[in-house]
Amino acid sequence: MMRSDGRHSPSNRHVILLGLVVALVLGACGSSTITASPSTSAPAPATPAATDTLAPPSAEPSATSTTTQTDTDWGRIWDSLPTGFPTILGATPSEEASDGPASDVLVVQGSAGKAIATFTQQALEGAGFTTEELNGPFEDGSFILDSAGT
Repeated sequence: MMRSDGRHSPSNRHVILLGLVVALVLGACGSSTITASPSTSAPAPATPAATDTLAPPSAEPSATSTTTQTDTDWGRIWDSLPTGFPTILGATPSEEASDGPASDVLVVQGSAGKAIATFTQQALEGAGFTTEELNGPFEDGSFILDSAGT
């Protein structure tokens, strides 16, 4: 079913919502460099702050991933990030649990949250995802990026 704006309604398309929370954790000894595995298939990121180094994601998402999905009140999400999902080297799972459905909650120490969020948004868009929302910075310096793919 088409909406009046010409787009398909979420109930009629296979929507994968990826709620990524990129949290900013600054430590006195934290590095201010973020990098990702090199790839020639992703676009270059926006110009980051002078102290940040960003590189393209490791690979594009794979349609043949064996990662399972869950239907939530607001759409279908991956239960974990699929193999080949664009990631930033040095990102680690957050010790704090997500307060809602999320494919992953990651922390990158010593880096600017806006630069990470912008890099991740561009990497996902370069891999065929669309940005639903980019919110932040929040009180703790984090950003939330909601992206969808078909």
